[in-house]
Amino acid sequence: MRTPRLDLSKAAWRKSSYSNADGGNCVEVALNHSPLTPIRDSKR
Repeated sequence: MRTPRLDLSKAAWRKSSYSNADGGNCVEVALNHSPLTPIRDSKR
C-alpha cells in the first residue's frame, strides 16, 4: 500500500521537545496536517 504525498509547502513547523538548544537532534513537527503528523529532521 502506498502512502500519498503531502504538500508540506505551507506547513507550520515547530521544534519538538525531543530537540535540544545546542542545535543537535533537530526534530520538527507540523501539527496543521490532521489526521497525520509530519515529522522532519531539520539539521539536514
